[in-house]
Amino acid sequence: MGQVVLLTGGSSGIGLQTAIALQQAGYDVYEISRNHVQTPGVVHITGDVTDDESVETAVNKVLQAAGRIDILINNAGFGISGAVEFTDTQTAMSQFDVNFFGMVRMCRAVLPYMRKAGNGKIINLSSVAATIPIPFQTFYSASKAAINALYHGAGKRSTPLSYSCMRSDAGRHSHTLYNSTQKNGDRRCSL
Repeated sequence: MGQVVLLTGGSSGIGLQTAIALQQAGYDVYEISRNHVQTPGVVHITGDVTDDESVETAVNKVLQAAGRIDILINNAGFGISGAVEFTDTQTAMSQFDVNFFGMVRMCRAVLPYMRKAGNGKIINLSSVAATIPIPFQTFYSASKAAINALYHGAGKRSTPLSYSCMRSDAGRHSHTLYNSTQKNGDRRCSL
């Protein structure tokens, strides 16, 4: 049995490609997402990182099947674009709930088991947009900056675990995150 990986957002884009690459490299890959995509060798768990019960259920399913979680990869996320003044608060809050608080929920659910095992690795995918905000994607950039801030503020204190914050420096590329980015108005302003 290879190392056990639990990956969020593994049904498309970077997450799907990560799941495939890890499976091909010999890892036992479990992915949690709302959408099921049949990926050979990857165990799909239908779930939602914005729901505490769904997160706990997913973690328990992996623990029952594999007995441990060696690596957690927090990848789930989505984008919205548009000027701040045209993006309603609920939409911005939804983005933070998935991109940031979804990662927090997953870490909280997995860390106790990793501590008990005495090892584990958590990789939180961020973005270059965290440090160089993207015009008209302010809330996306802010949600990714929040991931980096949490890591720098709390993540380094998760020792003795090997806790990693990985920043995905890929710019815009052709995958479903960009294609499914919610557009909020087409007016231009300074915010």
